[in-house]
Amino acid sequence: MTSETFITVVIALFVFWFATLVVVLSRKNWNGDDRVVWTVVICTLNILGAILYLLIGPKDPGAQGLSEDELKERCNNNTLKNRD
Repeated sequence: MTSETFITVVIALFVFWFATLVVVLSRKNWNGDDRVVWTVVICTLNILGAILYLLIGPKDPGAQGLSEDELKERCNNNTLKNRD
């Protein structure tokens, strides 16, 4: 492997790692514990942590939870459907 190829691979892996970290830190529907745990895993295990996040982390960006307003709206809709 030439040094140019090596540098390209290292840069690509860093961008992948950094992008994964940004995704974890920017999730709005997570509580603080989820964010801290995944941040520690990604920072401690580096590329392996980012790969673990992709493999066992949430599959859908909105799957971890709903905003408070969305949750209230869904509860109200379910309550109204059950009354009918």
